[in-house]
Amino acid sequence: MIHLTYDPVTGVAKLVLAAIIKLGADVPVRVTFTGAPGTVGALQLALGSPDADSDVLAYTEDFTSESDRVWTALLDASDTRLATFMTDKTATAVNAELVAVIDGIRRVTPNLTVTVQPPIVVGPETSEGGPHYNGGADYDSDDLSSTGTTTPAIGASNRVFDLLLQLGAGAGAYTRKVVLGTTSPQERDKVHIRAELPAHANPTLEIRNGTAGGTLLLTQPGEADGAVILFATFIFRSGAWTPLCVQTSSL
Repeated sequence: MIHLTYDPVTGVAKLVLAAIIKLGADVPVRVTFTGAPGTVGALQLALGSPDADSDVLAYTEDFTSESDRVWTALLDASDTRLATFMTDKTATAVNAELVAVIDGIRRVTPNLTVTVQPPIVVGPETSEGGPHYNGGADYDSDDLSSTGTTTPAIGASNRVFDLLLQLGAGAGAYTRKVVLGTTSPQERDKVHIRAELPAHANPTLEIRNGTAGGTLLLTQPGEADGAVILFATFIFRSGAWTPLCVQTSSL
C-alpha cells in the first residue's frame, strides 16, 4: 500500500509508512489531507525511474473520495513500463510524485521514494499475471496501413494481454479499429496497448469495446509533424472494457 498525507497549505506530501510494493499487483493508494483541502479537481500519482529524466513507470488518476479528506485509488503495478524497468533487478527504489489540483491550482509534490520488489511467484500460478508473459496468444503484432478492424485473440487464460500495433502511412486517410472482445475476458483482466503511428496525418486509430460498432474507448490520430507512440491500459469490469491509463509521446 502507498499511504500519503498531504498538507494543502504547504503542498507537502509524506509517506505514513515506508512504501514497498510488488511488481504485477494492484496497489492500494490512500491520500489523507491534513486539513480541509477545498475543491479537489484531480489527484494523480506516478512512479518514475530514479534517474534524471525520471520516465513514468506506472500511473493512476482514478481516485475516489471516501470523505472530504480521504481519497483512494488503485495503482496498476503490472504496467509494462514498470515491468521492463524491473527486468533483472532486485528490490529497487523509484520516485513517486503526487499531483493535486485544488481550487483550480495544480500543485506538484517533491519526489517521494517507493520500493518495488520483483515477484516471487512468476508464472501461470499468479492470479493477476505478475510480469507480462509475451508469447503465443498473449501477444499480437500488426503492421497496419489501411482501413479495417483488428480483433486481438484475448482468451480466457490471458489475465494480462499485451498488444503492439504498428500503423503505416497508407495510401490515403484511413481509420483502423481495434476491438477489445468481451466474450472471454474475466473480471479485472487487463489489456496493455502500445501503438506506433508514423509521422503522417493519414492514420487514425480507434479502440472499441466488444464490436467494431461498440463504445469508442479511445481515438488517436496521426500527426504530420512527428511520429506518435500511444500507451494505453484497459481493465475489464462488469462485462466491458474501461480505460485505466492513456499516455502519448511524440518523436
